[in-house]
Amino acid sequence: MPCDCNLRKRITRDKITLNKRDVYLDYNSTTKPNNRVLASIDQINRNYWGNPSAQNSRGVNLYNYINGEIHKAKLELGLNNMKIYFDTSSTSLIHKIGNIEKNVITSNIEHTSLLKVANNTVQVDNRGQLDLNKLESICKKQYPSLIVYSPVNHETGNIQPIAKIFEIAKRYNIKIILDAVQTINRLDREKWLPYCDGFYFSGHKIHGVQGAATLILKDSFINFNLDNSPLPFSLYSGTFNSPAVIGLLTATLDTLKSSKTVLNEIRVLQKEGINILAKCSKDIIFESDINNLTGVINISIPIVDKIEDLLMHLSIEGIQVGRLSACSGDINKKSYVLTAMGRDIKRASTSIRISFGRESKRDDFFRLSAALKSFISSNLP
Repeated sequence: MPCDCNLRKRITRDKITLNKRDVYLDYNSTTKPNNRVLASIDQINRNYWGNPSAQNSRGVNLYNYINGEIHKAKLELGLNNMKIYFDTSSTSLIHKIGNIEKNVITSNIEHTSLLKVANNTVQVDNRGQLDLNKLESICKKQYPSLIVYSPVNHETGNIQPIAKIFEIAKRYNIKIILDAVQTINRLDREKWLPYCDGFYFSGHKIHGVQGAATLILKDSFINFNLDNSPLPFSLYSGTFNSPAVIGLLTATLDTLKSSKTVLNEIRVLQKEGINILAKCSKDIIFESDINNLTGVINISIPIVDKIEDLLMHLSIEGIQVGRLSACSGDINKKSYVLTAMGRDIKRASTSIRISFGRESKRDDFFRLSAALKSFISSNLP
């Protein structure tokens, strides 16, 4: 359930609605389903409706259709022997992994759902990168069974030293599962896919729909067994959500096939966005490592008295940005990610996350810059 913070109440009270001129810069929270995804879901609902575990021809046909789409994903990923599971969300997946693996380590800036199942956390430096010496020390002394972490941080967009983490893990025969929720659509696959034994992500982060996530395990993890359903790929506690899963598979193929072009466009836009924001106001501080990020820019504005007021101002201006995680509760609290990176309370409490993607434009940053500038100038002491 979403938080019941005062900002949401103010938006409801003031009847702030969406319009065609809205600027959407909160891709890390969710993305708009693309037309191919919607068409694939419509086809399931119209032509393949049924229960894939049912013992009848409609159920068998749907089951075979889903397997065909899974096979396409395997070919695109080059993982013919992979195991694949589907569930309602990445949060549900990581909790089920945690129920099996009892000695999990991660970094101290991961999503809260992952922090809840980890037994040990490794600190990061002021750039948000995992301390490799401390990671190796834990691996050497405590013999963890699994490392789970996100190559691209959900708040800052900073990229971890993926290959080096993998090298340490293999030295101690430890498996790695990547939280790829913010990675699959933000980082070239050759930079992360070879450096793990499995990964998971959600459909709504890659222009699919909400209600479906997937865990993919390579053959190096083939003995890891989560099966609890008549369907070998289902972890749903109830009826398998075939439309959402087909939407997820369609979105996955679209993301993988278009990633080179889209990522190049995002990198160009990222440089332009940083330059536009840098010229906006001297009171803006870049919290992301601008030389090591992808598709996300985190800034803080310490002169702001209350970040809720800035977010309300942006909403009135039709600009959608994020802060912390969408499911993190009080919007005014300090960022534990920035705190772990050594930022003071004021900076950690006045940060916003700007995340963008395939439909973002340079004009989005000009409009954001103008809105920030007007708010800052009207709130100067």
